[in-house]
Amino acid sequence: MSPVAAAVILLSNVNGYEKNGLGYLSMASPDGTGVTTRWVTGLNGPTGMAIRGDSLYVADIDELVAIDLPSGRIARRYPAPERQPGLNDVAVGPDGAIYVSASARGAVYRLRADELETWVRDERLKDANGLLAHSSGLLVARWTLHRINLDGEPVIEPFGDQDVTDLETVEEVGADRWLVTTVGANRILELEPSGRMRPVLERETYSADIEYIPAERLLLVPSGENRLVAFRVVLTRTSARTSDRCAWPGVQEGSRTPGRAAG
Repeated sequence: MSPVAAAVILLSNVNGYEKNGLGYLSMASPDGTGVTTRWVTGLNGPTGMAIRGDSLYVADIDELVAIDLPSGRIARRYPAPERQPGLNDVAVGPDGAIYVSASARGAVYRLRADELETWVRDERLKDANGLLAHSSGLLVARWTLHRINLDGEPVIEPFGDQDVTDLETVEEVGADRWLVTTVGANRILELEPSGRMRPVLERETYSADIEYIPAERLLLVPSGENRLVAFRVVLTRTSARTSDRCAWPGVQEGSRTPGRAAG
């Protein structure tokens, strides 16, 4: 693993998806030891996270919260442009733009000029869940997977096998290689360049947003058992598979959505 000085693992703890002030973020060293359970407090139902520069952006029900990484302090809160948006995940575009999925509004918001605005709204984005931004566009996991171009006017198009449904999140693990998680079936699948989705791992418990650390070939999977589980990922020319399961200490009260931060 990378040394503690080089990276940490950050996790959001929903702790009841409501405006209760009980949500928090945890921090762990890359080898799974040295857990700081309540690194950032004062949140409500924090879910997806993304890092840009020295700031961590967290979806928190109806606000996008910016946290200063060096200090762990909340720097700013950006309210959603409409009520009860159900903010879910956050992604940083190639140009540094911040995107947030609004599950309850069938929309994706964008942070622009210090204001969260509606970037695109469409029936196909209803229950929009996990986001992943890369060079070919913004991938949106919902009932099925869609892609939105980031150049010019946003255009939504199906992406990958549309027969695989009830998606949670999508994570890039290599050039044109992605892993996708499902909600009901508790599966992790590889999305191949051809668009076909192939099962890689089936779990007994719900898997929330996943994170992949390329240098370690390590897949971090938050569990419905309030634990973070790590798997080694073996990539071949034609497929991906998981090998050994690595022990990881539990983080209580509903761990979800890991992210990585340079420390």
